[in-house]
This record gives sequence, C-alpha cells and structure tokens, in this order.
Amino acid sequence: MKKLGVVIATLLAVGAAAWLGGSWWVGKETERIVRAQIEQANQHSAGRGVSQELVSYDRSLLGAKAVTRMSVTDPLLASWLDQAQFSHQIKHGPLLLADGVSFGVSHWSTRLDMASLPTASKTFVEQAFAGKEPFTAETKIGFDKIIHTTANFSPMDARLEADGTTLKWAGANFTGDISATEKSGPFSFKANKFELRDANASFTLPSLDIQGRMGPVAGGLENFTMKLPTLSMLVAGETQPITMDLSVDSVLSEQNGAVQGKASFQIANIQGNNQQGVAIPVKQVDVKVDYAGFKLEGLKEIQALQAKLQALQEQMQVDEAATELPEGQKQQQQLAQQAQQLTEELLDLVLNKVLQAGLSKLRYDLSLSLDKGKVTGLADLTYVGSQQPLKLNDLMLYGPQDWGRLVTGSIDLSADKAALPTDVSLLMGYALEQKAIVEANNQYTLQLKLLGETAELNGSPIGFAELPSKFFPQMPSLSEEASLGLPPDLMQQIEEQGITPEIMQQLEESDDVPKETLEMLKQLQQMNSQVQ
Repeated sequence: MKKLGVVIATLLAVGAAAWLGGSWWVGKETERIVRAQIEQANQHSAGRGVSQELVSYDRSLLGAKAVTRMSVTDPLLASWLDQAQFSHQIKHGPLLLADGVSFGVSHWSTRLDMASLPTASKTFVEQAFAGKEPFTAETKIGFDKIIHTTANFSPMDARLEADGTTLKWAGANFTGDISATEKSGPFSFKANKFELRDANASFTLPSLDIQGRMGPVAGGLENFTMKLPTLSMLVAGETQPITMDLSVDSVLSEQNGAVQGKASFQIANIQGNNQQGVAIPVKQVDVKVDYAGFKLEGLKEIQALQAKLQALQEQMQVDEAATELPEGQKQQQQLAQQAQQLTEELLDLVLNKVLQAGLSKLRYDLSLSLDKGKVTGLADLTYVGSQQPLKLNDLMLYGPQDWGRLVTGSIDLSADKAALPTDVSLLMGYALEQKAIVEANNQYTLQLKLLGETAELNGSPIGFAELPSKFFPQMPSLSEEASLGLPPDLMQQIEEQGITPEIMQQLEESDDVPKETLEMLKQLQQMNSQVQ
C-alpha cells in the first residue's frame, strides 16, 4: 500500500508538472498568435485610417489579462472611436473549462472598456444600450491554430439630439473560424432589424445576412455574399414606401502580385412611387463586373492616399467666419495646395502603379428591367497604356487621338424604345440623324469598338476626333467669328449670356446669319432646354 501511495503521488506530481508546463507553453503561444493577428489586421486596414495596438499583456501561469487600443484617423469615426480600448480575460489551456470542457490553446472573453471612450461617445453608448454591454466576444484558439470567434452586438435605441434623428437596432451576431497560419476561414454576420428616422425620411432594413471567407488577399476578404431583403424607404409626406431586395456577391483573388475577381450587384422587386406620385418604372437592376491585372501594391498605396485626402477635406470644412481672417485664408490655401498635390499623386498611382499595359482588364455588364422593356450595356476594355510614364501635365495636353490609344475593347448599348421616357428619346434625335445611334426593330443600339489608332462606330470606321460630333452638335470656337457669320453684337451677347430665347429671336430676324449657323444654334438651344 505504501508503494502504491508513492506511485500515485508520483503520477500526480508528474501530471501537475505536465499541466503547469503545458499551461506555460500555451500562454506563450497565445501571446505570439495575438501579436501576429494584430499585425495582420493592421496590414489590411492601413489604408482605411484604422489600426490597433497591444497596450498591455500581463501573463500568469494559468491565464492573462490583455488590453488592446484602437486608433482611428478617419475624421468621421475618430470622434467616436479613436483611442477606444478593449479588455480581454484569457484562460490558458490545454484544458479549457469555459462553456463546457474542451481542449485548446486558450479562451478569450472580450469587452469594450467604456472608460476609454471619449466623453460624448461614452454618454451616447450608455444611453443607447440602456447601460448594457454594447459588445461582447468569446474566442477559442484551438491546437490547430483555428481562431473560433462569436461576437454579439446588443440591441440599441438612440436619439441624436442635434437633429432628432432616431436609430434603432435589434442586435447582430458574428461568427468566424479563421486559421492563424493560413490567414483564412469562413465567417458569418447576421443583423436583425435596423431603423433610421429623421424629419425627412425613414429607412428600414428588416435583416442583413453576410456569408463569406477571409483570406490573405487585398483587404483580407476573399469572397462574400450579402443579402438585404425588403429594404424600405419612406419619404416624409408619403404614405407608401419604396421597397426593394438587394444582394451582392464578390470573389477576389491575387495572382502574380495583381488583383483579379468578379462581383455582381442586384436590386430586385422594386416597388413604390417617385416624388411625383408615379410608379417607379425600373423593376430590377443587375450589374456584373469582371476585372483582372490591377497591381496590389499600388492599390494599397491608393488606400493610404485616400485616407490622407479625406482628412484634408475635413480640415477644409470650417466656418465661413474663419476664412475671413488672413490666417484662415492662408491655411485654406495651404490645405487646397496639399489636396491638389495628393490628387496628382493619386492619379500617378493609378496610371503607373495600378494599371498594367495589356493586363489590366475590365468587363462591365449592366441590365435594367423596366415596365415596358429593357436597357442593357456591355463594356469590355483592356488598358494599353503609354510607352512613357504618364503624368497629369501630359494628360492635360492629350487630344482625342491620345486618349483613344490608352484603351482597346468594345462598348455595346441597347434599349427598347418603349422603355425610354419621351424626353430621353428626343435628346437622341441628333445622334440618330448622325447614325451614332441606330434605330431598328423597336430598339436603339450603339456599337463602339476601340481599335487603338482608330475606332469603329456601328460598323463604320471613325477617327477619335470625330466621335463627339456624332453625338452632339459642335459649336465652332467663338474666336472664329467668320466661320459662324454672326454679327459682332450678337456674338458678344452669346458669349456673355448663352443662347437665350431672346437672342434666338434676333438671329431668326437677322438677314446676316447663315442658314446653317441658325440651324446649328437651334439644335443647341433645343438640347439645352431638354436637359434643363
């Protein structure tokens, strides 16, 4: 018996040592995984003005306490979420006792640290969520390095004091099983009823369902499907809302350092009236996009530039009184110059670091289903580029032929005559006369091929410089008065006032205006009045 006791004691000691050693190992492994996940998340969100950092990680033998902090530079979100902190209670494996008994590296319980919120945000959250936790998350990291996460967002009922807008949300749930090693895995987000109301309109979303997969691609989103059934909008003064079903599908991948993918967007079952009380003629919208050959590194740089540009634009939105002072005017000029410089850099990135000659392709397929017919459009384009890197100054000097050389491909449009409003058909009168648009079999069609050095419009060769004149009457330069044959006094009035009805009457009564010039100016005036 004495020997048996010694054996049992030895086994218990060995077991305890193994337990403690295992707990120490999984504690270190947990911290390593956490730091790697934060680094990965920051890489994906770098261009969106959002990042997070590990403020503290206090590890003990059987568990740990961690604090992470969010940094937000986006002006709209910064006042609400910048420097917000999350507290994490961590239990080390290998034996996990949270939510039953299981084995794994660790279990996390995450909560929003309310004390870290800006004062306005804290007050709003406390009132909106009636003092309850706005957000909770439970995470288990298995020995297979799969991060199993379930996050719950509590229902909220809020009112914005500034304009009386009310916001109600019945809560949401997120689940994900993401591999820490493969950086990929499925996720699901489901939201219950969402309602937004102000003095002018109300917006209601009964539910939102997103299913997808995270992956090691641009933005970390490999594919997703989003469904928003029976989305509803009601304008003040109306009794019947506009309703529709919305769905989005997207697939994204990376090949040879470039992004490729496809996406589809559909609005179906559109019902309701416009502001004039007339039933909306469009019943369904379908858009499909296929793309390839857009360089990933350039897209990441664009994200970062866009965040900077947005921040500058927010700084430029100041009170008018501030710009009346010399200091305020000087600051606005400096901000405007910085914005212009960033815009030029953005264009430079697109042309020289995102687009690839012969490889960047875009196919765009649009279909509108209306009460009385369909309207379709298909564009299939390939970027050809230039032999030299393009700059903004170069583009400003480009003529039609230079622009035409940048892209090859085709553009096809068709519309059932009955589907188009009368005023739209009238606007196409000149293009129909010039055969830029073809009318046949109760349809309007247009086929444009971009062939590099030249183009082809509805089967006929055409130079790029001639294309605008096929769709709109071209008014000669006002400096070429002799070609117009207009009296100097009438020419000056047109330069100052445009082609007004009064001026048209004077032109018709004048014996000095050529018939061709008078007819051209009539067409221009007619088109302007139809647009207005």
